[in-house]
Amino acid sequence: MAIAAFDTYVAAKTLRAAGFDEKQAEAAVTVIRDAVVESSATKADLQTGLAGLRAEMATRADQERLQTNQDELRAEMQAGQDRLRGEMQAGLDRLQAGQDKLRAEMQAGLDKLRDETATKEDLRTGLEASESRIKAAWRDDMIRMILAIVAVMVAGFGAMLAV
Repeated sequence: MAIAAFDTYVAAKTLRAAGFDEKQAEAAVTVIRDAVVESSATKADLQTGLAGLRAEMATRADQERLQTNQDELRAEMQAGQDRLRGEMQAGLDRLQAGQDKLRAEMQAGLDKLRDETATKEDLRTGLEASESRIKAAWRDDMIRMILAIVAVMVAGFGAMLAV
């Protein structure tokens, strides 16, 4: 450890002039010098403290970047969820419309049967055609919803990997 600038000769001379004898003056100067040296910071002490401060500042900058990335990821995921909810609701609306149409067609078929104007074969053919159209529409809507879910998941994973 480096010795702080402390003139022991001048200090001892001043103490002797104040009435201390030689031994008292030397003892007092030694105690004072040791206290000054012990409490003085060296260049190495300052460099160690500065290195710690720099590391803390870098850690805080990393934490701020991480928080920013997390906030961006949350926003992207929320947007994806909102988009997916909208697409799913649209798909459900299409399914409901298809069900309503099927009910109407079935009711029309029943009405024909009641009127005894249609034959059994006409009803079967009409119902099979309606069922095929509804199944195809339902299958198409389900495929669209699954693709939308996969797209949102891929975007979310991609954003997480970017972090």
